[in-house]
Amino acid sequence: MLKPQRLARETIYTCPWFTLHADRVRFPGGRIAERYHVVEMAQQAAGVVVDDGDGRVLLVQSYRYPIDAVQWEVPAGGMEPDESPEQAALREAQEESGHECTDPQLVYSYHPLSGLTTSVFHIVRARATGVVGAFDENEVAAWRWFTRAEIEALLAAGELRDGYSLMALLLWLREEGA
Repeated sequence: MLKPQRLARETIYTCPWFTLHADRVRFPGGRIAERYHVVEMAQQAAGVVVDDGDGRVLLVQSYRYPIDAVQWEVPAGGMEPDESPEQAALREAQEESGHECTDPQLVYSYHPLSGLTTSVFHIVRARATGVVGAFDENEVAAWRWFTRAEIEALLAAGELRDGYSLMALLLWLREEGA
């Protein structure tokens, strides 16, 4: 398959989290897009499905300013330089829920919005050790264990709206079987 060709790039905005570019692009059929916007992310991100060994998973409750909503999500966040997805997932679980975890396993890596951004998101599974400390109350309001039936009920009610969490939990449900 022929690929589009970038003819020019203008950087519109840069901050520590992302850079916004406006590219001039020629598509294989000859059409030219004068301003194809691309958001280049500064770092990859990882989310973690933490299980307790009894068939329950850990979710954190966060307020998301851009959509003005409080919602349940898997612990997730940006990866530090030289940090693996597994290391980032363990760190995020501890920071956002206070739970220490072990046995991290990379489940899936993907581009959540490939038509607009270079973002890469990694989904990791891990097991809670039972050791619980403080969590970052600036990021998270609460944490809680959910059973498979509760996750399915949240999905059926349309109450899980975070894309990273949806992907992670749907993969978890598939792995756990019907």
